[in-house]
Amino acid sequence: MVKVKITSLMDDYWSWIKNDTEIRGINDWHEITTPFLDRHNDVIRIYEKSDGDSIQLTDDGYTINDLEISGCEVHTPKRREILESMLNGFGVKLEGKELRVTSPRREFIKDKHNFLQAILAVDNFFSSAHSQSSSLFFDDVQEWLNSIPVKSTRNRKFDSKLGLDYIFDFVITKGDNTREHLLKLISYPDRYSIHNVLLSWDDTSPRAPGSQLYAILNDMDINISKSVEDELNTHHIRSVRWTEKEKIIKELTV
Repeated sequence: MVKVKITSLMDDYWSWIKNDTEIRGINDWHEITTPFLDRHNDVIRIYEKSDGDSIQLTDDGYTINDLEISGCEVHTPKRREILESMLNGFGVKLEGKELRVTSPRREFIKDKHNFLQAILAVDNFFSSAHSQSSSLFFDDVQEWLNSIPVKSTRNRKFDSKLGLDYIFDFVITKGDNTREHLLKLISYPDRYSIHNVLLSWDDTSPRAPGSQLYAILNDMDINISKSVEDELNTHHIRSVRWTEKEKIIKELTV
């Protein structure tokens, strides 16, 4: 039954990408309009160029420029360190303000997937309901985890059944070193960001019995649809509003 559910989800996912992707030529480059949306509900565009046996991918600086225009400073020493650490996990480089990847042709599908995941992660990570604040949602969650008796690892990569990679924001290992609590932070909870979480959870390799994913939803000045929480819970993902985080302390620390 579980296999059928995952297979159906993956079929829908690939059909969605295939049917909603548009490509047009711009000189030596191709502009790829993807079905993925940023926090403004605008489609994400990336640019591809063949270079011998390799393929160049770039976002043309859009992700970083948009964050800066929105009032989010990403180039303080601390944030720059976090940004580069996050991008390294996806195999993406920051050149000036551009996110870039040089991909061997045989690795293009995986690298394109990772590139889009990196753009979505940066957009989600550095955004917050208070874009002018010096504090990031990630910072707030990190500070909270430091205040309770748990040991957490951040930005941990998991392999998937399809050979793709997914990164979870925090992983808390239980005392028996087998069960794990994974935390995925969602700054702007909507059906698109939720779909990405569902896919990453269903597609990652089998985990130890008792492991649990918590979707931490930023509800500071943001209205969260009940349908978002219901969909997460249907897939056995524990949805947690940030303002109600105290409810899960016992689960995380026991």
